Amino acid sequence: MMQIDRHGRMPVSATLLLTRLVVAFIFLWHGLPKALNPDAAVQKFVGFGLPGWLGPATGAVEVIAAALLALGVFHTAAAVALVVVIAGALVTVQIPGGFTAGLERDLLILAATLTLAAAGPGQFAWKRDPNRGVAAGDTGPVRTVRRPAATLLSRIGGSE
Repeated sequence: MMQIDRHGRMPVSATLLLTRLVVAFIFLWHGLPKALNPDAAVQKFVGFGLPGWLGPATGAVEVIAAALLALGVFHTAAAVALVVVIAGALVTVQIPGGFTAGLERDLLILAATLTLAAAGPGQFAWKRDPNRGVAAGDTGPVRTVRRPAATLLSRIGGSE
């Protein structure tokens, strides 16, 4: 069971897990129709003025990267792939459409996905990224990892 600290906060890893699962669900929801019905995806993307092959390819990337993100496997690569997908949706569809609910939604998805790419998967991941430590404020087990920014800041008297 998840423990709440004395200040009423959830562990960072629990919030990272929740964010991973929500972001993964959103990308699966939008990616599965493109991956499972490539003809419709081709037509949709051609309608946006994009190459048709990009529709099914985007769907495949969304499904694969979302599954990896949810599990925490190859987390950083999966998050970066999804950042590229959502940035493409923003530039080609949402921004040209003006300030709409779709633009707001995709900006939030972009922010959440960038946060996941930067923070790492947290403690509750199938396979943790060996180049990342436990997120700041996490109550989970701490591993010793190289943290160049923290080392540099400690040498010059700052803090991370």
